[in-house]
Amino acid sequence: MVFLKPRKKEPLVLNSDSLVDQFRHENDTWKRVLSFLTEENVILKNRLSEILQSKEECNNDFLEQVEYFQNNFLKQDEIIGFLRMEVSEQTFLLVESLMNNPEELKQVQKKQKQLREELENAERNFNKLKFEFNNYLSQAL
Repeated sequence: MVFLKPRKKEPLVLNSDSLVDQFRHENDTWKRVLSFLTEENVILKNRLSEILQSKEECNNDFLEQVEYFQNNFLKQDEIIGFLRMEVSEQTFLLVESLMNNPEELKQVQKKQKQLREELENAERNFNKLKFEFNNYLSQAL
């Protein structure tokens, strides 16, 4: 039996122009994702409003759930707004091409990684809320 030694992962070396270009593409993607999340959140809030208008009788449990979802949808608006601002600030840094200084490049890379994680969490949490809302309505109506 032959065992192969795992190869060390060598970091991908990109020049600063390629890296900045990649970050710009990634930021453009994030802007589209945030626009989509905004539209979806509006649809969910409208659906919640439709349910309230069409429901003839509402018990306390139902009203508590409606309030829970309404508060979470509003919280999603705040999160999306914050992320939109953060992505715009990052995009500004990329447009300004402050990448000539290696120290600035490190800061931009660190911020890009942070934004990547924040966007991933925001998408995951939004989808979880959306599925929770749809599952609740499926059971409550």
